[in-house]
Amino acid sequence: MRLIISSTIILSGILACSNSDTQTEVTDPQPSTQGPDNTPDPIEQIEPIEADTQPQPSAVEAATDALPDVSSNLQSGRCENGPGAEGADSYFSGEFTVAGNTVTGTETWTLFANEKWKEKGGLDCSITWSISGSVSGTGACSTCSQGVQFHATADVDGSNCPDELVQGRLLPDGRRAGGEGVDFDNSYAIENGADGAIKIYFAQSGRLLGEGYMQGERFNYVSDHQCKWF
Repeated sequence: MRLIISSTIILSGILACSNSDTQTEVTDPQPSTQGPDNTPDPIEQIEPIEADTQPQPSAVEAATDALPDVSSNLQSGRCENGPGAEGADSYFSGEFTVAGNTVTGTETWTLFANEKWKEKGGLDCSITWSISGSVSGTGACSTCSQGVQFHATADVDGSNCPDELVQGRLLPDGRRAGGEGVDFDNSYAIENGADGAIKIYFAQSGRLLGEGYMQGERFNYVSDHQCKWF
């Protein structure tokens, strides 16, 4: 995620989902080993075979392995008034998988348009980046136990945000400038908490990015609320 500090708070280049990769694997029931229901030969006594009484996990039990949805209750309507007229509630979220040394996932920037932006053609929308990278150090986060470094590729065609926001202003010579849908490189560090809760930091600066959860090889996060002004 690229962090741009200016008179307006612009946090771009992430971080969503959210592409999301949360899938639940349910174990198939084991076949019964109960012997056939035939009368044994009186000459050869057949020892009865006990059925497998081990309980199999139900769909509900297996669902506990799913990551909590950190993007389900994002608040909107908090950016109706501010230093800019047109604006939106802004959040970054992501879901990553760490398999050995390989890191994959998605990061999404979600915007909830305020009324003034809607009047100018704005709308609730999102931009998603595809993540590919590797395990790395924790950088400036001294309390973190794991880090990831990655390249993020913007899904420009898959975004429903206005073209000017995604690709930038159209210049007289045909080029575009200032678009948010650009590729970037970054690195995050992970701090583990209780019951699978985690905090995600920018590895280079040590600044907090967001909070989420980790289950096995997968983790997710969502940033705090910000206002994006146009």
